[in-house]
Amino acid sequence: MWRFYERTRCPYAWPDALLTSVFLPFFRSDLPKILPVKLLAGIQCVLVVTVGIGTIVNFLSRKLEAIRKAATELSDRFADQSIRDKYIILEETFFTAAAAAVPPRYRRLRKPS
Repeated sequence: MWRFYERTRCPYAWPDALLTSVFLPFFRSDLPKILPVKLLAGIQCVLVVTVGIGTIVNFLSRKLEAIRKAATELSDRFADQSIRDKYIILEETFFTAAAAAVPPRYRRLRKPS
């Protein structure tokens, strides 16, 4: 009994067969020239493409929603005047520290105005 099963089983796995059956209609030249088969293959192609595009759009919209929430939160934080003042102080501190770290020969000479 088991020997019969081993001889008759499929030479490829179920996931391969499923993937092949889903994307087979994209190979239109291999399909029979019967109108109902072509119509079903066209419907299946449209459904596969629609599901694929929907999946990609859904994934990207979730990622963009997370980025939008983070940007909104940062914007709300910087709307507070005390946070903005602290940011300006830090920016000035680091700017002057960075300017002092540059050797004099690389500094720009400004013309007096």
